[in-house]
Amino acid sequence: MNSSKVAFVGIDGGCWYILRRLMNERYMPNLKKLSESGVSGVLESLIPPVTGGVWLSIATGLNPSKTGVLDFFKFIDNKLVGVNSEDYRGRSFWDYAGIHNYHVCVIDWPTLYPAYPINGFMISSWLGLSTYPLELQERVLEVAGGEYNILINYHDEVYDDIELFLEDVQGVLEKKLRVSKWLLTSKDWNLFVDIFSYTDWLQHRMWHFVDPTHPLYHKELSKCYYRKFAELWIPLDEYLGEIMSYADKIFIVSDHGFGSNTCIFSINRWLEEKGYLVRQRLSPSTRLLELVLKLLKKTKLSKLIPERLKALPIVKSVLSKRYTYDPLYDIDVEKSYAYDPGYTIVFGGIHINKNNSYKRMLEKLLKDIMEIEKTYSVKVNVWLTKEIYGDSVAGSLPDIIITINNWACSILKGVNEHEVFALRPYSKRHTGSHRLRGIFIAWGNDIKKGVYLSKISVLDIAPTILYAMNLPIPENLDGKPVTRIFTANRSIQYVKPNYYKLKLSIWDTKVKLGKFTP
Repeated sequence: MNSSKVAFVGIDGGCWYILRRLMNERYMPNLKKLSESGVSGVLESLIPPVTGGVWLSIATGLNPSKTGVLDFFKFIDNKLVGVNSEDYRGRSFWDYAGIHNYHVCVIDWPTLYPAYPINGFMISSWLGLSTYPLELQERVLEVAGGEYNILINYHDEVYDDIELFLEDVQGVLEKKLRVSKWLLTSKDWNLFVDIFSYTDWLQHRMWHFVDPTHPLYHKELSKCYYRKFAELWIPLDEYLGEIMSYADKIFIVSDHGFGSNTCIFSINRWLEEKGYLVRQRLSPSTRLLELVLKLLKKTKLSKLIPERLKALPIVKSVLSKRYTYDPLYDIDVEKSYAYDPGYTIVFGGIHINKNNSYKRMLEKLLKDIMEIEKTYSVKVNVWLTKEIYGDSVAGSLPDIIITINNWACSILKGVNEHEVFALRPYSKRHTGSHRLRGIFIAWGNDIKKGVYLSKISVLDIAPTILYAMNLPIPENLDGKPVTRIFTANRSIQYVKPNYYKLKLSIWDTKVKLGKFTP
């Protein structure tokens, strides 16, 4: 083990369109220094560019056919199941570093919940606070100055109030930075990993204030709110400057880029109109209950419904806000030929029922999908998941991935949407959407200076981190180390997957027997 210190910072949704502007306007001088005196470039995301799936592939170097994940959810036994830390455990680059006696610190990695034992410290804030070791939790709360709830649901209607949104983002950021700086400066580490998610929420909520080409752009309002948007990047930049004092090498990446959200398309309603999707047939009494619930939803009386009743599928479906709607409640999966089970609105993920007519149905569906272009005067991109990622060995991926207008279109899932297509953003709280081109920066000892790379894959990040730390790389990873960013030309050490499986098995045994403490 060498004694170098490697820092990894994730900027969720970071894109050069925004960051170059912020650097040139002197909001982010440290990021400018890092990019200009190191290596920078475009980081190509996955198809689809969704936070949940991409961060998992960044951590593991594995494509979705091996992780079984494209989204925040996995589709298992005809239902969506949330991604969690078990999808990361034992195959992330920090796991590999830890079993080689590197001291590791991992903070706020998306979907990494709950925290699990590593050779160091882990803080998870995805579904509440979870830490390893457990006793770290009390100190985190003390440093944070109270609860450590740093997620903001920008979809919530309360954030129609943009000032409230900015105030809450500021509060969350201050809390997170207190904890991050405490761990950075007070703990012994060789690999420091920290992810910032607020940058994604900012761009979703405020893209129409920063992009003059957006249909909702308002010149006078944007003068005020662009400045407030830009000022929220300053604390992150100051933190990057502090990391430069502690780390020998720094890697900065994003999971995807950003652009305008300008239209919506209701995929399940379209599939129903085309005869591919069959609705669930509900009894007359259930339909009556549904009608009553819809009427209650329009009044304050819905708050009087007991919590135990709110857990029932029909009540949950009717009362939920659109972005938490479960389309499987309304779909007869067995009788439908094709459907989207409810993936996030970044993309359409169509599952086709596997039967004797699968091939014929696939060909017909692909032809009908391309007709969307003529019907609505849009650009449609379609991928067969198997062709881009291979056969899935972990979970069930959709058969077809679809996007409209280069990811500018939100793909809605409800069969009860008012319209199949509309030229408007998903909501005024969601005017920006994901794109494929993110950011990559590498800086420090043994890193070349002033080099720009046009294309790197998110799958290359994990093997590159391992290479930078002189660690062996599992040969089953889909990414490759980006060796051209380093000044020294070292050979790559590949190992069979069993190399790490054996070491991790020994590690897990030590943890279970209480023979390891961080």
